[in-house]
Amino acid sequence: MDFERKIIENRRLVHKNPELGGKEFKTAKFIKSKLKELKIPYKRVGATGVLGVIKGKTSGKTIALRADIGAIGVSE
Repeated sequence: MDFERKIIENRRLVHKNPELGGKEFKTAKFIKSKLKELKIPYKRVGATGVLGVIKGKTSGKTIALRADIGAIGVSE
């Protein structure tokens, strides 16, 4: 599988279908489907948040990554 191509494709899909902050229901569903594909366990956080958890083989330091998924309403 070409991961770079797939990542770009996923980013473009999400950007073509923006949802305002707090109303990212389709985006959250999309993220959950991708985590399921990758067999990454996840938890729902609030109404639209998704928390994926990847555990290492040993205990130790923890790395957290955060990404905003909501669009900002702008009139042009």
